[in-house]
Amino acid sequence: MTGPGLRAIVLALALSAPTAVYAQELAWTTIGGQLALLDLETGQAEAIWPLGIQLGKLALDPSGRLYAIEFFQPRLMEVDTATGAVTVVGDLGIAPFRPAGFTADACGRLWLTGTHAGTFNLYQVDPTTGQATLVVELDSAVSGGLTARGEELLGMVSTPVTSVVRIDPATGAVSVELPLTGGSFGTFALDRTPEGDLWGFAFPLVPIDPLPSYIFRIGQDGTTEITYPPTVSFPYLGLAIGPPAGFCGSGEPPAVPAASPLGLVALAAVLAAAGLWLRRRTDASRSGPGMSPG
Repeated sequence: MTGPGLRAIVLALALSAPTAVYAQELAWTTIGGQLALLDLETGQAEAIWPLGIQLGKLALDPSGRLYAIEFFQPRLMEVDTATGAVTVVGDLGIAPFRPAGFTADACGRLWLTGTHAGTFNLYQVDPTTGQATLVVELDSAVSGGLTARGEELLGMVSTPVTSVVRIDPATGAVSVELPLTGGSFGTFALDRTPEGDLWGFAFPLVPIDPLPSYIFRIGQDGTTEITYPPTVSFPYLGLAIGPPAGFCGSGEPPAVPAASPLGLVALAAVLAAAGLWLRRRTDASRSGPGMSPG
């Protein structure tokens, strides 16, 4: 569904209740200076509101408020999904800064990872002022996105193999929770559905120009798949699927999906094959009729 019909549904959800249930296959994303709903199964997005500003990382808190980190400046923004209005909450207070991951946990706390002054750090962001407070320097660069499971923080790393990792805010320790055996690929966005599936944006770790991108999913049963085929013009930046699920202060969060070796190997194989195919296509287009290979 596109156009006025989809916008009407979004408006109805946004205006009726801030804790509206979000469909698992839909996510908020940004395309240039627009806020859009992304169909994770097809990779197609419907622009909902022009924002007039370039936003990068996105996060939904438990009440349904959508926060963002501005792409070109280290500032916290709040986006009204019912109107498209963007409010500057405040400066993060860290510059220069390169954000990597941004999320809200089940207690409503905003967490941010990124590089500042040569170190890769975890910050907690005040949703009322935008001020980012250094929590701890991480012992590994979790550069592939950030999401929450209850009060736990999960991220992704691409070396030595692509893995889902758990971040300990108390110590800065980064421990592997789910290694994706069979190959490596890079990721630049990550979020988790209330049902427990992990979704993200990925790219192959091969020297291809332009670099193709994908949407991937790690299901609760451990199956891993690419839902969106590679494209050389992947336009999306932030990813926010729904308010964080899990528990705040009590209870046990759902278990992380168990690894499915066949699914993980298949994902790595598809990424590798797609990368090789794109490289050959690029080489062929460069040589072209009437041109000799270099």
